[in-house]
Amino acid sequence: MLFVSTPRASFRPVLPRLLPRVGGWAVQLQRSRFVAVRPVHGLSGRHIMFTPTTIGSLSLAGAAVWAAHRRRLTDRVTLVDAGSGSTRVVCLGTRRSDGAVRVAAGPVRVPARLGDALGGGGVDAWAADVAEGIRAVSSASTPVRGAGTAGARDALKKAGEADLGRAGRGVEAALRRHAPRATFEVLDGASEARLELVACRACRPDAGLLAGGGKSIQVASSFDDARSIDVDSFAGHDLIRKHGARAGAMMHEWAVRRTLANVLGGDGVRGYKGAFSLIELAASSFEAAGGAGELSRADFVEALQARRAALERELNPSESVADRARANDPHNDKLVKDLVYATSLIAFVDLAFAKDATFSTLPARAVGSAPATNWALGLYLEQRGMLP
Repeated sequence: MLFVSTPRASFRPVLPRLLPRVGGWAVQLQRSRFVAVRPVHGLSGRHIMFTPTTIGSLSLAGAAVWAAHRRRLTDRVTLVDAGSGSTRVVCLGTRRSDGAVRVAAGPVRVPARLGDALGGGGVDAWAADVAEGIRAVSSASTPVRGAGTAGARDALKKAGEADLGRAGRGVEAALRRHAPRATFEVLDGASEARLELVACRACRPDAGLLAGGGKSIQVASSFDDARSIDVDSFAGHDLIRKHGARAGAMMHEWAVRRTLANVLGGDGVRGYKGAFSLIELAASSFEAAGGAGELSRADFVEALQARRAALERELNPSESVADRARANDPHNDKLVKDLVYATSLIAFVDLAFAKDATFSTLPARAVGSAPATNWALGLYLEQRGMLP
């Protein structure tokens, strides 16, 4: 038996607590300055010696294993977000230690858009691309839930399909040919806005919601009045490229105001009151306009108008001549996108919200592991029963 000399005083009170029994082995503290482990109950085998370094290493390793176990993500679900601009696939899970939702893998961006696939008969090709994304972020045993939003609704409307449930089942059948565990639906506008409000209120329980993407803007002060309003940003892009930044933005604003007036009606105009969280493109526009903290409706509109004016000057320096070349330069695509959305929000905030409404972005989260705040996160929270 090998022994290494070590002061017994430091280990006599510690070792029995750390390793009182390991299978058929037990800690033995000898009268001499040696620490050893002997077999008990007559079991044969070699004697194992623990040095102070060994004990320290074992303790650190045990602590690391315990910490990793606590950080482990359970209840994993892969979510397919078939948006207006692209399709994103992400796997979410719940951290064992504190119940926080974290990204297990992804997101993976699939360039193909479900709206284009529905309009052009390419749903199976879209499903095959999405299945590759699913395999990239999760195992075959992970449940998969997906949904289409405004882009899919718009394509179905143009095709004369009013039954979103039937359309969702058709997409699900195509997706299951490549990913057998997948379920899929096409969300109506109210459901999309409600799920986004669920995601927002997990972080800020007392606030409403203002969000949006390429084909719609979602608004809610409560779950009862959550709604999605069709606002086609891509049509705004076309107007700016055709007529230049200044004239195109003006035409887009008129179109948005006309849509809002028809949807909100007399009673709904400036009817949303209280505090509102901004997510997605609404949050991006707020930050690009220099917004910080909590802004009143008037201050938010003023900041957006200043941002719009700056973008128009950059894309169309002359007030008397439409600079279509700049608007159609691919290097300026982001500027055109920012101009369209700032213009949309100016009209939306002015017509939909009361004078006392306030706006702010959600608090910053840890980079990387925290999921994006959108309807997909809301769907995960709802499925897990983690409602705010």
